[in-house]
Amino acid sequence: MSRCLRFGLFLLILLFWGSLMAQDYVGSQTCKTCHSAIYDTFIKTGHPHKITKIDGAPPVFPEGTSPGVPNPPSDMTWDSISYVIGGFGWKARFMDKEGYILTGDSIRQYNLANPDLGLEAGWTGYDASEAPRKPYTCGSCHTTGWVATGEAGPHQDDLPGIYGTWAEPGVTCEGCHGPSSDHASNPTSVKPSKEENCSSCHIRGDVNQIDVSKGLIKHHEQYEELLASPHKSFTCGTCHEPHLSTIYDLGGYKGDENTCQVCHSKVEIKVTEMADLECHTCHMPKASKSAVKISIDYKGGSVLKGDLHTHIFRINPDTTWKLITDDGKFVRVDDDGKAYVTLDFTCLTCHTDETMTWAASNVEAIHGTGTAIPSTAVVPKKFELEQNYPNPFNPTTTIGFALPKASQVKLRIYSITGQLVSELLNQKMPAGKHSIKISGEGLSSGVYIYTLQTENFTASKKMILTK
Repeated sequence: MSRCLRFGLFLLILLFWGSLMAQDYVGSQTCKTCHSAIYDTFIKTGHPHKITKIDGAPPVFPEGTSPGVPNPPSDMTWDSISYVIGGFGWKARFMDKEGYILTGDSIRQYNLANPDLGLEAGWTGYDASEAPRKPYTCGSCHTTGWVATGEAGPHQDDLPGIYGTWAEPGVTCEGCHGPSSDHASNPTSVKPSKEENCSSCHIRGDVNQIDVSKGLIKHHEQYEELLASPHKSFTCGTCHEPHLSTIYDLGGYKGDENTCQVCHSKVEIKVTEMADLECHTCHMPKASKSAVKISIDYKGGSVLKGDLHTHIFRINPDTTWKLITDDGKFVRVDDDGKAYVTLDFTCLTCHTDETMTWAASNVEAIHGTGTAIPSTAVVPKKFELEQNYPNPFNPTTTIGFALPKASQVKLRIYSITGQLVSELLNQKMPAGKHSIKISGEGLSSGVYIYTLQTENFTASKKMILTK
């Protein structure tokens, strides 16, 4: 390409962006006028609900999505809250009437229930080091048209705790497509940007480092993970529908047949008992955390499970490779900058009665030989729900169960009167023997019923909590 042509293209880009920046924000309701179908699906994603203004009542989310945030922190009322940050899918934080984020060692972050981890909704602390509150500076990823201003202001809604202003709360249409007043005035001739810019928010600091906190990858690290994966040349839109939610079964993930299998059509699952699993079950284990996590014990060790899928994809069968650096701050990469998911996250969150050595000796068979698994992990011949042990228990006990084939599993705890207490599992699981460790923290002493339900099997047993 000649120097003149390159210079001409550079000028065109400058003119385009100059024109874009000169436009005003018109708001998502204006976009809805012509794009109502897209708006109706987009509003059910988490993006427009990154921050919600409160007017004396809890935030309301679209039907079929988040159950919401029923109450503010116990020392506050809805009248003393200006905005809720989040509340869609994972967690919610709260801003006081001056726009400051409430912080402290308890009742400052509301974590939504997570059936996959067997956790009920509940409260925890948030950033106790900044207690009792800190300024809001997160608008670049929570709002549309954010302008950071600092302590001197101006401040959104004249709230001194908000160090900036925005055109619209939440990441709405123009948060991705750019200000669109010219398009709204002349929709045929002027088109908004369609350039993907997910990485502007799904990133944290240095793109060459995947940040870790307390044993799991931090949230908003997806772009760094992608760069360290085999799919670093992909865009987010390769696998995700940008206007659909990835949670609440709303179609944001295009499905294996439209993603993994497009390039890996010849890759098969050779182990019959695992044939019903999807690619992301093993290649995208929940090694990341937004709000909550659990610890899962397996034979010879334990592994954490978070509430977000990792985007590293590549599995390392070497039992000596560690996901996280020795200082606990970053995901480990090799000399070529490649990161790897390890076998404890990939295999042993399900095969809890096995070891790392067992996982290493069998992982190659999944897409390779399909060699029968050793006798130590013989596939059960029938469904079975085991008696919890110990029983009675305090404070923890373990529930075991067996699956002769891959199944959609629901494992629930009920009070003796039949009231649902907790949903421990609601997910597809491979054939094999499984166990889950539970805690009686937050429960009263007494008799409880736990129930295992699959497509073809239901069983219940009693357990006793003594305090």
